[in-house]
Amino acid sequence: MVAWFKNVYPDSVVAAWSSSGVINPIENFKMFDTDIYLSTNKSSPECPKRINLMTADIERNLKYGTDAQKLETFNTVTGKNLTVAAEIPNIGDIMWYLSDVFTMGVQYGGRVEMCNFLTNGTWFNTTTMIYDYKAFSIYAGKKAKIDEYDAAVLAKTDATTTNIVRQWTW
Repeated sequence: MVAWFKNVYPDSVVAAWSSSGVINPIENFKMFDTDIYLSTNKSSPECPKRINLMTADIERNLKYGTDAQKLETFNTVTGKNLTVAAEIPNIGDIMWYLSDVFTMGVQYGGRVEMCNFLTNGTWFNTTTMIYDYKAFSIYAGKKAKIDEYDAAVLAKTDATTTNIVRQWTW
């Protein structure tokens, strides 16, 4: 953001500092996802497999499920209580939130805890392929807040000092 500000308002800025700015942005950079996969695989090959199965199941329910399935999946995964499927925000925002739960688990030193939860917990029944999304949402909610991934919220231009995640994401 500081680089953008300096670029847009060059006469207003003498110097700028970014603690973790992107230096060399690469379009379609797949190595980040590969690194997350390889890292979760260190815990167990079952860990990335569960991530893949669960996210595919959520995406399938949200895109192709009945209105009741869409609402149940969205409300359970996010901890929300919507009553009309049409109120479900952009599915891409929800999938971004889910992917961040997993990437932050790896990036911020929680890979072992995350993979233990995903592979050892009773939240996933491998026989019935039924997921306890309520248990997952409690875990995920400790890692990221779904409201921080809503495109409508991120589009707001008001500055806040209480939500640094918005500035980072923006």
